[in-house]
Amino acid sequence: MLLAQYVATSITIVTTDGRIFQGVILGFDQTSNIILEKCHEKILKEDSTDSISLGTTVIRGDNV
Repeated sequence: MLLAQYVATSITIVTTDGRIFQGVILGFDQTSNIILEKCHEKILKEDSTDSISLGTTVIRGDNV
């Protein structure tokens, strides 16, 4: 699977609803659900960027 080469790599994911997640790929499954560790959600504002620490998070494959 294409994602296998990115395990243990830091990535940025933009979901279909426009949310931005950054973290390290810990794993994934056959439906492309992605497990990110050290995950942060980035919230872009006109004059700044906020970051929310989420720890280990699952991003559903149908949202990517």
